[in-house]
Amino acid sequence: MSIRPTRLLSILASILLVCAMPALGDPQGVFQGAYVLAEPESCGVSARYPKSEYNSDREGWVDLRFTVKADGSIADVEPVTQMGGDAFVDQSVRWLRNCRFKPAMENGKLVDTQNLVQRFHFAINASGASKAIRTRLMDVNDMIQQGRLDEAEAVLDALEPDARMIYELVHILLRRASIMVLRERSDVALLYLWQLSGSNDYLEKDEYGRYLRMQLQLELKHGLLNNALWTLPHFKDLGQRPGDEKIVEALEKLRAIAASDQPMMINGRIPAECRGMICPSTEPGWDYFPVRRTISLTGIEGNLKQVVGYCRNKTFKMKAEADVTWTIPASWGQCAIRVTGEPGSRFKLIDENM
Repeated sequence: MSIRPTRLLSILASILLVCAMPALGDPQGVFQGAYVLAEPESCGVSARYPKSEYNSDREGWVDLRFTVKADGSIADVEPVTQMGGDAFVDQSVRWLRNCRFKPAMENGKLVDTQNLVQRFHFAINASGASKAIRTRLMDVNDMIQQGRLDEAEAVLDALEPDARMIYELVHILLRRASIMVLRERSDVALLYLWQLSGSNDYLEKDEYGRYLRMQLQLELKHGLLNNALWTLPHFKDLGQRPGDEKIVEALEKLRAIAASDQPMMINGRIPAECRGMICPSTEPGWDYFPVRRTISLTGIEGNLKQVVGYCRNKTFKMKAEADVTWTIPASWGQCAIRVTGEPGSRFKLIDENM
């Protein structure tokens, strides 16, 4: 069994894969003064694969949000999303709380870092999948190519409860994303694709390349510049396949807008197709990583509830109202914005300089 370490927490444990939410370095991040990220130091006792899940050959992953305090301790641990049994959540939370970090420093002073998000992959067999599920996934491919989307979704609905291996879950997610694109629900397709973070070991090389291109194209289509800039480094061959020139052109156009004084207008929608595989909570929401620091909502159709900001130095909540402008103080650090409300509600988010 394995839980392979990558990125920020690569030294933490031999059985936990932990993927950090990327920092806004190359993306359009705004910081105040010199800032050094928190780094892991130790986690004490090695994590254990939950016995109940191991005995049933069940794999999965968990995303946790947490705070690294100025003394290096962990606080405010909460699940964001999960794939697999609750035992994975319990074990991940228990283990992370025993970890200590070298805390972040801002302008030479030790500081708390809020709203870090990490992924924990619990894996037994990196290429595992039952023959029956592999066969049905191939059938789904044929259905998608033939436009039989309802049939394809019905098969995936039947497969999902029986899927125990990460390989199986990854391929179900990928096919659901393809169906959503064909249904002209590319915003929902992105939710599936973002769940595939760190899944390259479970996809063939060409398949992985197609997945990355689909994700980058949709991020650019929806004006999600920082997401696109985080996807970009995963490419090893961008520009070498037919159609890549259009992707590069779209990226440069969006970058040019971000570098200008022109406001960025992003269409948002609270997903109405929010399955458990892609929703971070029982309350549906739409996520955005700001390029600038002044945000407003306009053109609201439906009912929005609130705007939540998950920032490096602060978490804030406010009522989601149209034509109310608010500016994120630079001292709050980088932020992720989440708009919640009634499924199907639409709006526009304006991201601008002030």
